[in-house]
Amino acid sequence: MVWTMLNYILHNVVSLFMNLIVRLKRIGKCNRHVGKVCKLWWKRMIAVINIRQVNTISEADGIANMKLLIEVKGLAQLSRLLARLEQQPGIISARRLVQGHKMQQLFAIMKQLRAECPWDREQTPESLTRYAIEEAYEVEEAVRSGDIDEIKNELGDLLLQVVFQSQMYSEQGAFDFNDVVDVLCQKLIRRHPHVFQKQQFDNLTPEQVSVLWQEIKQQEKQGKTQSRLDAVKHGPALSQAENIQKNVAKVGFDFPDVAQAYDKVKEELAEFEEALQSEKPDEIMEEFGRKLGISSEMALLGTIYKFKSRFAYIEDQINFKNKRLEDASLEEMDLLWDQAKQQLKSKLLLELFDQAYLNWKAQQQAHDAQLKKVDDQYYLSRPNSKTSPSNSNHKGPSSPTQSLNSSASKVSLNSASVEQLQQLTGVGAKKAQAIIAYRNQNGGFKSIDDLKKVKGIGEKLFEQNRARLTGYEAYIVGGGVRDLMLGLNPKDYDAVTNATPSQVKEVFGRRCRIIGRRFELAHVYSGRELIEVATFRAPPKKAITSAQGMILRDNNWGTIEQDFARRDFSINAMYYQPRKGEVLDFCNAIDDIKTKTLRLLGDPALRFEEDPVRMLRTLRFAAKLNFSIDPKILDVFTQEMTQLLRDVSPHRLYDESQKLFTMGHLHRVMPMLIEFGIWKQLFADISPEITQFIERAAKNTDQRIQMGKTINPAFFYAVLLWNNFLARCDFYHAKGVVAAEARAQAGLDVLKRQATRTIIPRFAETFIREVWEMQSRLLNPKPQQIEALSGHARFRAGFDFLLLREKSGDASTNGMGAWWEAYQDMSTDEKERAIGSYNRQRAKSRKKLAEVAPVEDVKATASTQIEPLVKEQESRSRRSRAKPNSTSSQDFRSRSDARTAVNKGEITADHPITKRRRVQRSNLGDSEQILREAVEKLRNLGVVTVSKLYQSPPMGPQDQPNYHNAVAELHTDLAPLALLDELQRIENESGRVRLRRWGERTLDLDLLLYAEKNIINERLTVPHIGILERDFVVIPLLDLDPELQVNGQSLQKLDFVQHSTLSVLADQSWAD
Repeated sequence: MVWTMLNYILHNVVSLFMNLIVRLKRIGKCNRHVGKVCKLWWKRMIAVINIRQVNTISEADGIANMKLLIEVKGLAQLSRLLARLEQQPGIISARRLVQGHKMQQLFAIMKQLRAECPWDREQTPESLTRYAIEEAYEVEEAVRSGDIDEIKNELGDLLLQVVFQSQMYSEQGAFDFNDVVDVLCQKLIRRHPHVFQKQQFDNLTPEQVSVLWQEIKQQEKQGKTQSRLDAVKHGPALSQAENIQKNVAKVGFDFPDVAQAYDKVKEELAEFEEALQSEKPDEIMEEFGRKLGISSEMALLGTIYKFKSRFAYIEDQINFKNKRLEDASLEEMDLLWDQAKQQLKSKLLLELFDQAYLNWKAQQQAHDAQLKKVDDQYYLSRPNSKTSPSNSNHKGPSSPTQSLNSSASKVSLNSASVEQLQQLTGVGAKKAQAIIAYRNQNGGFKSIDDLKKVKGIGEKLFEQNRARLTGYEAYIVGGGVRDLMLGLNPKDYDAVTNATPSQVKEVFGRRCRIIGRRFELAHVYSGRELIEVATFRAPPKKAITSAQGMILRDNNWGTIEQDFARRDFSINAMYYQPRKGEVLDFCNAIDDIKTKTLRLLGDPALRFEEDPVRMLRTLRFAAKLNFSIDPKILDVFTQEMTQLLRDVSPHRLYDESQKLFTMGHLHRVMPMLIEFGIWKQLFADISPEITQFIERAAKNTDQRIQMGKTINPAFFYAVLLWNNFLARCDFYHAKGVVAAEARAQAGLDVLKRQATRTIIPRFAETFIREVWEMQSRLLNPKPQQIEALSGHARFRAGFDFLLLREKSGDASTNGMGAWWEAYQDMSTDEKERAIGSYNRQRAKSRKKLAEVAPVEDVKATASTQIEPLVKEQESRSRRSRAKPNSTSSQDFRSRSDARTAVNKGEITADHPITKRRRVQRSNLGDSEQILREAVEKLRNLGVVTVSKLYQSPPMGPQDQPNYHNAVAELHTDLAPLALLDELQRIENESGRVRLRRWGERTLDLDLLLYAEKNIINERLTVPHIGILERDFVVIPLLDLDPELQVNGQSLQKLDFVQHSTLSVLADQSWAD
């Protein structure tokens, strides 16, 4: 043990001497005395440690124990030597030597942390930026406090940030800490000529030094693009944001009024909701902060960087036109702003393609060199040959190079892959093997040389962000290439590479997120920009499919030749390499673009079975691009084929519906959805009829998109489901539920039903329900709440919805849409007068509703219509109903008042108004006979035991007549949903009319219990809702099983069982 410790100490002593001697020799100050002492100590150490051990001394060991070695007993001579060296001018001091080793120790620790600590290993330069800012603030606070220990501690933390960042960039091969120090030293010398060039500057004041510093700084920036925002000093993000806003406002780049600024805030809030739904971390960081555990400082700094980049683009474009920024109009700057948003998005693409191009270029050069070598050997080996192949009479290829080039496209394909391509794409072997470098400048298409300039994909940007995907291929693929060739602005870009998702993750670290199980992808983020990166796919060795043929797993990596055959449409199977300026077309996609034909690769029926969503994509592309659909697709696009969409996840169908709503051609695709039978697969219980309301909303959505405005796709869902919402409200009104509760429950029911087709996210559901709720508030607002209502977060969406209804001919709006539209443009005084006028009109309307029709004017015939005044009045809330002027004149506000009058003896029970109500509410036919027939039909499903036959008293808000009730116990093998289908079939066969607000009551079969199971889904809830609150259900159940319990609760012990008002009409033999 002692020998190990001594050996360890001597190892470090040798390391110290080696460093000391090297440093002394470097400065030329290793005199004879120093050399003698060093030589003496060197001999003593060699006597203990052999040369082989010395050569294995690690730098980390020497650094970690430097201080210990100086103080170890027996090394006093070394300490004195170092002290003497300190006193000699020009000699490096021992303290400086030790300090240098301490820095080396810090570097070694940092390197070890990056290798072994999970947290440190996961950090990126971007993730550490916030900590550097925090440490700088903490240094300031420590200096203000005057606490020396705290200052020392915080300065160390700040130094750690510098070393940490330097280490990460060193790992990337960009620079290291020494480079940082070199740049700093050069800058300090360059910006302090009054210190290092004293002969030129004498006796400068501090103010003059500051001016000199700024002048030198400006000279250094000459030749670089200058922006107005460069003058904004760096500091806290909020301070920067304020100064930036003041700067751009001076040139007119600002909101004209507060209202537009407020609209922008609401627009950003909508974008946050979309970001929250997509779960994109960088995007959420820009949209929100603390509530999601994200640094608000970093979020705002990221937004500032994005703003400055876009504004610099505006400045460049204005300067290019030889104009001053102050002379540009706000509209012109807004247009350039939108262009900047698209231009800057392509920067992320460069990180994918830049190093891939350099790698390709090196391979190409090596390939050319190899071919040249083959050519040289070929010509030298031929008798009587000259150096030029043109002099040869050889009838074959003039050189091996030409022979290789003539078959270059065949080399990358084997016979098996060629057969697969022919089978999947339907093209011949010759075409399948062709790779076309498309450089056509005719026919209205852009040349590939021009493609590099579109969206900022140019040579200038390729110089940034190098060394990302070394050794991998990378292409832009799909819709981005298609849109560029059609002269459209791509909404986004997708990339494809031969790197697997995990390898892409290794390259981009925390900026990359792997998604998908069925089809694994990598999402690479840069701020709010997203690039979807896929890996080349190959046909699976053993396909994993559903019973309907849908592919359940597709994560077999392959080559680009295999990948194109896996894509759906020919126009989406083109690969663009920006560096080489080539588009690779394996399947005549360019011809399809010229003829505007939408063609599936392979057998359309098979491709639809593999992924039914392709049917939606077919209609979306046809509508968006105005392409004709290939007849082969139309032949298999049947109603039966669309049934496959029911096997697709509702989440995925929601995403696809979002694309339909936001593509800018919604009004064009809706008739196609109905024609091909997809409408009913996407929307539950929505009539396949394009009403004026829906059509106007669709055109309005398309118009906003074409104008570059944002939209909320949930708004169109609110339009589509509006009629379903109204019908459900009527259902609850008929049950006597108050208006507010009816609307709330109706909204939940409609959205729950729609979730069986497309699952709408929670935030979108909330938006839809709030828009619906705003309709009643906007139609009948309280005067004192009008101004507050106009500032509601959902006012704008609710108002747009109301205006669309009104312009579509909905008379129930009573012109309130136009009233609110005019109100928003009024001054404060005008608003007060408008509210006063509205209040007076509202009072007159209430007075009119309070007037009643004389009883003698009501006809005694049994009418199925409701007197208009009564109907309008009952749709109002109870608070708006005025009391009757008198009962002596037999004037009644409603039928409920007539019932009260009957109870008081003021009118007789056979009064015309009561007769009319009774006729409307009677059951259809003989109730007992209807129930007996239903029991007979149930016997066909299994053994049936029935309860006694009961009659319940009139119930409900409309006092519907006596019900006949019974419960049947059925022994059957049918599953719950299958049994429910049979019950509904029996209802329909018996002439069932679903309960409407003024409709009749007929046979109603409810599935109360199913063994001891609890079932909750969109169609069925078992035990039945409210089973423990209804005596007409519980009493018959106890006939079948007196000890019956529901969810652990005994039915016999319920309070209302002992006080039931049911009447027994017949015993259990009534159904025999």
